[in-house]
Amino acid sequence: MDLHSTQDLCGHICHRSGCTLAFSSKKQLKKHQRTVHQLQVTCKVYGQETRSTLDRQEDEAFRCPTEGCEEESKDPVRIQKHVKKCDPSKFQQARVMPVPPSDYVHLVPAGDQVIDIPDYPNLAYNKYANILLCTRCHIGVPTNEVETHMWKAHHEKVSEADVRRDFLAHGVTLPVGSGKYPPARAGRHDICEPVQGLLMYLGYYCQALHDGEVCAHTVRKEKSFTNHYGHVHKNASDHWKTKLERRYVQHLTVPKNQYFCVTYRPSSPVSVDVDSPHSDRLANSPSSSDLWAQLEQELSNLVVFGDAEVIDQSDPHASMVSNYLEVSGIKSHIESCTLALSCSREELFRTIDFPEETASWSRLVEDWLLDRMSALKLAHYGLRKEGLRESTDKEAPTVGLSPLQERQTGKRYSKAIAKLLVFTLNNSASPLASFWSKKQRSLLETLKEISRLKETTSPSTISTIYGLLDLAMFKFVCFSCSLAKRSRIQSALEQFVALSMIGEDGSFFSPLEMTHTIAAVQYGIRLGTMFHWVDLVESSTDLEDDDDPSNDLEIKMMREHFSWISQDSRASPFMTIRDWIRLASTVIMNEQLPDQTHWADSEMTKLVVATFPISSHLNYGMILEISSSTTTI
Repeated sequence: MDLHSTQDLCGHICHRSGCTLAFSSKKQLKKHQRTVHQLQVTCKVYGQETRSTLDRQEDEAFRCPTEGCEEESKDPVRIQKHVKKCDPSKFQQARVMPVPPSDYVHLVPAGDQVIDIPDYPNLAYNKYANILLCTRCHIGVPTNEVETHMWKAHHEKVSEADVRRDFLAHGVTLPVGSGKYPPARAGRHDICEPVQGLLMYLGYYCQALHDGEVCAHTVRKEKSFTNHYGHVHKNASDHWKTKLERRYVQHLTVPKNQYFCVTYRPSSPVSVDVDSPHSDRLANSPSSSDLWAQLEQELSNLVVFGDAEVIDQSDPHASMVSNYLEVSGIKSHIESCTLALSCSREELFRTIDFPEETASWSRLVEDWLLDRMSALKLAHYGLRKEGLRESTDKEAPTVGLSPLQERQTGKRYSKAIAKLLVFTLNNSASPLASFWSKKQRSLLETLKEISRLKETTSPSTISTIYGLLDLAMFKFVCFSCSLAKRSRIQSALEQFVALSMIGEDGSFFSPLEMTHTIAAVQYGIRLGTMFHWVDLVESSTDLEDDDDPSNDLEIKMMREHFSWISQDSRASPFMTIRDWIRLASTVIMNEQLPDQTHWADSEMTKLVVATFPISSHLNYGMILEISSSTTTI
């Protein structure tokens, strides 16, 4: 009997290392020999030209050599693909990881993956997933189906040829169709980065074995999972609930929902230019990585939690008050307010909390916010970029101020802005106002006029109120604080943010609460500043010069107007809350400033780690560099 006859009768037999298992095909035989008998595999390491040889371990698995990665596989081909794409920066995460969203559907915010252009406010391109996005539906749209989708879903006429041409003019070549998964996804076992601009779901991942490997089938709904398990794993003895894992999942397009698993990471910290001319560096100062290593060493020696002890609420132990409240001046200002009103912190909270009035104003502010966000779609892109500019020392951002993508976020922002307006109006005659600059008198007049008109429902009055809200937002920041005055807080805006850190029981909130409050009022101020400038230009006759092609007068007026939210030398209240949110973001990532770390000056421009001083600009940039792998949803 010849060899072929033997193979037909007995199948393909493995003769490696004394193995006598038989297989029905050469493909199955080769897979067996690869996953069982291959003892070494050579892998190309991410970002390197060199190759690394991995040995099969005692448990018969190959392990990824990247520090911090726990990926392992018995299949050398799979581990090869993984190691090639395993970025070490993904495992250099911040010390504190915010928990993923608890709800079942979450929108991944647009960030550096997304490129939008002013010609199409409802379309954007995600370069990570290489797909066109509909920013109204939050789904991927194949370019060759964009006309059909926009018309059927939104009754908006667009031309595929025009869309391609206009995006190409901004350096984006749109794909013809769309893939099932992001190109960076190595395989069905891979967990990839979230696709920004799409919805993310808390889905189901199948861990049952299928043909000797983890099934890895991924779905969104439990019913879909049980259907899959009953069909594919119908002979399994285990209950389906023992073989599922909850993971965050996404899909690129509809109706063909091919779900894939994604990681959840918090948003990146505030970007700070490490090459700023204001960074006070020494000629021979260490690199940012060396400084970070030094800071990390100090943190590793820090005892974050000591023994529990009874704490007097009226005089909290220093460990209960985060350093950021001290260095920002917030804690000392709260103490000054309690002295001015002769009250405790609990009583101070009650003097600034006006829930019924806030609810009344919230509806008005939400309508104003929706109106202005809608108008953003018609605003010139240069104006939107100016509204988002962080500093005149930097180039204008590549992405302009955009409408909020979630309705719930708009409601939260509206409530925070309404609380600011009510707080300012109700405390204008209280001892708290003694800390405010006299330059805020016109702000109070504007708020009183809004209060008088806000119960009116006529269209003309509503338009007037919206204009007054624009003006009020601008007046919160359009003056310079006195640098000679011995008070860190000199405005209603700064005081509102500071006092918002007090809880109902008199305790202090975490820095995360501060970032939420500041983000809300910052957004309202940016919107108001933009549209108040538009109103000023439209009502001005001095700017109309048809013989001036440069438009210098309007540009000069714009630079002057927006300098209150972007020019450091102005020392406006907006600069204060900008610095506070940067400080709070730093504290969130590091849990708290270490005991041996302190600000060398009251202006918070120089941070001392142990005995080495570094500028705050370098500190932010350093942390940004280390945390770049934790780009939010």
